[in-house]
Amino acid sequence: MPMFINVRPGDMAPIHASPDNFSTIHVQVPHGIKVDAVFFDGLWYHVQWSGVSGFMPAICLSAYDPSPLLCQKRYGTDEFSVSQTSECNQRIVNLQADLNLFFSPFEPQIVIDGVFGPDTREALCKFQLIRGLEPHGIADDETKVSLYIATLRLRKKSKRK
Repeated sequence: MPMFINVRPGDMAPIHASPDNFSTIHVQVPHGIKVDAVFFDGLWYHVQWSGVSGFMPAICLSAYDPSPLLCQKRYGTDEFSVSQTSECNQRIVNLQADLNLFFSPFEPQIVIDGVFGPDTREALCKFQLIRGLEPHGIADDETKVSLYIATLRLRKKSKRK
């Protein structure tokens, strides 16, 4: 089945000779690349990419393409930061709704008003910190992709209810 390398943009995921972290690494595969994968156990997949076959930690793989193109429809292409305008923006509404979904029920929910204010920035910084991103409070491509993937299954679940 096709899977995608989902590590931090710019990072690489290793294909090991055997399903353990101490085995020889055959090759490093860049973030976002599609590989063929077969489930092996709870922690590893058997993968093939560019003529190389081996094992990859499950944490490095996603069934969803982590490219920015997927989340552009939901969040747009602009980077968001604290705005000077008070007009509602549907892309920011989606961002706020997904931040609330990510933190629910453990954090206080932010107001979904379509304005990127201080509460949205604070929630975004917390999200970035949790996901291992630089907590700068700007909704850049890396942050939007991470939020999109982190909430994809949660959004599908909430639609079924």
